[in-house]
Amino acid sequence: MILSDRFEKALKYAARHHNSQERKGTDFPYISHLMSVAGIALEYGAGRYPSVRFVQADGTSLPFPSDRFDAVLSFQVFEHVREADAYLSEVRRVLAPGGRFFLSTPNRRLRLLPFEKPWNPYHVREYADDEVRGILGRYFPSVELKGV
Repeated sequence: MILSDRFEKALKYAARHHNSQERKGTDFPYISHLMSVAGIALEYGAGRYPSVRFVQADGTSLPFPSDRFDAVLSFQVFEHVREADAYLSEVRRVLAPGGRFFLSTPNRRLRLLPFEKPWNPYHVREYADDEVRGILGRYFPSVELKGV
């Protein structure tokens, strides 16, 4: 199976930063639209990185306790989420105090004209940089945008 280079890099990052012990600060959820809709991606990741636990779950109702993770990585998911506030609220809930949320999403201004809807039929909404900053600012005390 051939997956994108970015997906492979994210899996390697998760594997490097994962500790098999189940305690706060030793693992983090890697949320991926590809992994959430394609069981084969879950199987691929689990087979290739056995030290990482892969879980398929609804992003608006994560199956983890509150304050569980020091970091959450959301890789090309946000544009697929219908309930952005519920999703971000859950990410905030599972983040430990001082935890970091890493989000990657396409920049609407680089892909679409102001009147256009997303051309990818699976994208519910694409955000401009100021929109991302605004919505994240409702959930996180500090927002830093890079590579937008």
